Amino acid sequence: MYGGLHEPIQTLFDSPLRKASPPETKAITLPWILFPIYIPLLLIAAGLSIPITAIQRHRRMQRERRFAARMQSAGRAISSDEVLIRIEENRGTLVWDTRSFNGPSRFWWSPEDIAALSPHPYCRYFESGDRVCYEEDFRPFGKWFANKYVDQEAGKGLLVIVADSDRQRFWARVKSLNFITAYTPRDSARGGSSISR
Repeated sequence: MYGGLHEPIQTLFDSPLRKASPPETKAITLPWILFPIYIPLLLIAAGLSIPITAIQRHRRMQRERRFAARMQSAGRAISSDEVLIRIEENRGTLVWDTRSFNGPSRFWWSPEDIAALSPHPYCRYFESGDRVCYEEDFRPFGKWFANKYVDQEAGKGLLVIVADSDRQRFWARVKSLNFITAYTPRDSARGGSSISR
């Protein structure tokens, strides 16, 4: 009988299913005699990482201050207090632009309804659940946003200037606004460096 109960069942596997055993891993063993060399090298590397990190952070903040000054001189900057007033009046769109997982990042504001104008799917801070703006689905939005709003020469967005003393207060106020998040890689627009939160 073809297809009946008396025909043997054909399977894709040659053997019955079994629990897979974890792959064997070989431990890397270091000769004990070399530990007197490894320990000082690790301590030196750890000691160097602290000042190197501080220097990198200082350089990033200097670049961002220069970028903010260029945006202000071009008339493309807005204060954080003014943005909060406009958003409470339902005017414009706030977008959090980030360049990598580790930062830097910055806020942009536009009087336009970016959500309605966007030809691509975008990510909101709260509504997206487990999804983040770094995902492949949202990358076209990041490039579109960078070219239309972030670009130093042709962009229409206004850089939100947040004073160092107001950062925590500003972040606490905007977290509840469900703003749009965008991943704009460094090569997608001539946007310079960014402000880290």
